[in-house]
Amino acid sequence: MKGTIVNRSEKIRDYLKTLKPSDRSPKAVADALTAKGVKVTPTLVSLVKRNMRLKAKGKSRKNAPAKAHKPRKVKTNKVMTLKEVAHAKEFLEMCGGLANAKNFLGAVNEILS
Repeated sequence: MKGTIVNRSEKIRDYLKTLKPSDRSPKAVADALTAKGVKVTPTLVSLVKRNMRLKAKGKSRKNAPAKAHKPRKVKTNKVMTLKEVAHAKEFLEMCGGLANAKNFLGAVNEILS
């Protein structure tokens, strides 16, 4: 083995705890730790700072509520022809009414999405 393994995130957390809030810019922290021999990037510092804030608030990404998917409504300006109206009427009769047709189309929509 070449050397000991350094936990960079732990080093960042330790260093951030020693600073005042005004001195905690990711670039400054990354430069200071790099000067001490710990290679870190400002991006990693930002990530560690974010995770520290979330942990302090008792939140995490895992516990975030899932965003509900809303079906997209399609706008059409199309005027139905007499033939299409006849097909729609035929479809309603085959389904046994408007309520059954809505249930059927809802089930088809779930299958397709």
